[in-house]
Amino acid sequence: MDLLPLLNAVVPLGLPESSLTAQLLADGRAYNTEKLLVALLQQAAKNKPLLLILEDAHWLDSSSWALLRTVQTQVHPLLLVLATRPQSNPVPPDFRYLADLPHVAYLRLQTLPPDETVAFVA
Repeated sequence: MDLLPLLNAVVPLGLPESSLTAQLLADGRAYNTEKLLVALLQQAAKNKPLLLILEDAHWLDSSSWALLRTVQTQVHPLLLVLATRPQSNPVPPDFRYLADLPHVAYLRLQTLPPDETVAFVA
């Protein structure tokens, strides 16, 4: 409970700092925020299979990619869906790690022809 204010960095909940979180410096905040997020996802996955969808994953920074890798290895059962533009070079190592896992399905969507685009919008 003392660590819950760390979620403000992820979702603006407006939780006041606890005496514990007020003392944490940058590295400690990052470490404990990651541990808290993983623990919350693990708890959610205990009750029923978990689906985590991340859109615009091409905007993720290296810390976020590392967090996803940790979540993928520690949260079960989990279906992780990432929607991203094609990755530019150099491809983030954690993206490559996730994409190369044996149970990953990689779907590359092509541009819709004009008539199908009109049908989709309609």
